[in-house]
Formats: sequence, C-alpha cells, structure tokens
Amino acid sequence: MFRGRYLAGSGALLLAGMACGGAPAPPASAPTSKPPSTPAPTPAAVDVQMTGATAPKPEPPPETADEADEPDPEPPTPSPPARTVLPSERIGASNVAFMIDYPASAPVEAVRRACDAESEDPKTRAGCRAKGREKFVADVLVFEKDKAGRRWWVIYRRQGKTLLEVSKTLIEFGEETDTTIEIVVKGKSTGERPLFTGKKTLVLTVPGDSTVTIQDPKFGKLIYNAKIGLVGS
Repeated sequence: MFRGRYLAGSGALLLAGMACGGAPAPPASAPTSKPPSTPAPTPAAVDVQMTGATAPKPEPPPETADEADEPDPEPPTPSPPARTVLPSERIGASNVAFMIDYPASAPVEAVRRACDAESEDPKTRAGCRAKGREKFVADVLVFEKDKAGRRWWVIYRRQGKTLLEVSKTLIEFGEETDTTIEIVVKGKSTGERPLFTGKKTLVLTVPGDSTVTIQDPKFGKLIYNAKIGLVGS
C-alpha cells in the first residue's frame, strides 16, 4: 500500500512540473576565444629577415664650424740631448784607477809565442809564461790631481794585494774628442816609466766609462778596466 502511493504521487509531481515549466532549455554553449592578432612586420624588419643583412649604422653628425676651425694640438717638446762625458772627466775622476786586462792585451800573446818556441814541455812553457808576465809591470794606471791642481800619471805594479809605485810623471790633458784624449808629458818622471818610454805625448782611447786602451810602441795594444777605490787617496 505504501509502495503504490509513493509511485502515484511521484508521477503526479512530474506531470505538474512539466505542465508548469514547459520544455527544458538547451544547455548554454561556451564562448569561443579569438586568437590575438600579430602585428605585421615593418618593411625594414622584413628586409633584414629576408636578406640576412644587418641594419645600417646611423651617419655621424657633421662637424660644427667651431670644431672645423679648431687647430691641431702642438707636438710635445723634445727632450734635450744627453750631455757627453769627455774622456778627461772619465780618467781624471777622483778615486778611479785602471787595471790591466792582461789576458785580453797583446803581451800575453807575444809571451805565449816565445815560450811555445822555446820548449814543447807543458811545465816548461808554463814557467816561461809566468816569467813573461812578471816582466810586465804596468799593472795599474792612475791620473790623479794634487792639492795644487797639477795632474800626475802614476803607474803601479801589483804584487798580491799590494801596489808598488813604479813611476810618477807630471802631465797635462791635451786635445780630446768624445772617445780619445792626448796626454802631454810636462816633466821628468820619478822612476823609470815603463810605457811610452822617452815619449812626450801619447793618445788614450776611452770608449766608455770603464775601459782605456793604449797602443804602446813596445807592448802593443793594452786594455785597462776601471776600478773604484783600488788606490787610496
């Protein structure tokens, strides 16, 4: 009984709803979205993309009247040339002496030839060369000035650490160039002068601050190297 009443009631309600509302409305359709429009490329962009070339650089602005009339900057002023140090200043500097470079000078070769001709024995040749070295005594040269302003040419012989005065000659500096100087003998020597014996003038070659070269009539070419403080004041 309860079951039939429930169904009849449900049918009456369904018919009443259909009579009042009419046919059901169709479902609403979703709005369609329009894709965003892409702006058309400019002609310049199309040309670059099609040809692969780069865009032209802008032209530099033209010079103004003030810039065109502006004078060029002046070149820098060159530095003055370095002063040349004369040979008289080099060899006459205080506390400077010149020591013989015996292996590089002519006497060593003359002694070698003489000793080689004398004997073929190595020990005999060595002894002969040692005696030949002892005969050369102009080991150190000094061109010093005394308190009275006179210039002296002093020659020393070296024995170990001792310097023995061989000769002392009063001189003057004569004509000179950038690399040479004339030595003029003005008086007799104390002691026997071993270089330029009996000569009144001689020429020294001074190529730099550290070397003096002499062409002696007896010994040939002699090379001396500058030494500071070798001879005491």
